Amino acid sequence: MTLVLNSAEIEEAQALAAEDFSRPNLQKATLTLARLHEWVNANSDGWAYWVAATTASKRLQGEVALRYFGASHGKLDDDISAANLARACTPIKAFLTKQGAAQEVVFVNP
Repeated sequence: MTLVLNSAEIEEAQALAAEDFSRPNLQKATLTLARLHEWVNANSDGWAYWVAATTASKRLQGEVALRYFGASHGKLDDDISAANLARACTPIKAFLTKQGAAQEVVFVNP
């Protein structure tokens, strides 16, 4: 299964990111994931059931999970690089395009 984070974990990551000012790319990644999660829930049977959405966001979920819920709950202190963030967002952009959805529904500054 491609689902990395469940709804509760995404909400927890969003709460953690709200005060994580030292890692702006991680904040952006988490906000993007949260907005995708909200959009998927509003436009389907739900996050857990739309495999295409969770597959498209797998890399982004992995980056967020690694830093907030890493092995043995040890968080990585580094930020996501801009290149890794862009790479993680590419399949999400393709997914949204395929769905006929505007990039702005998920990305704050597409």
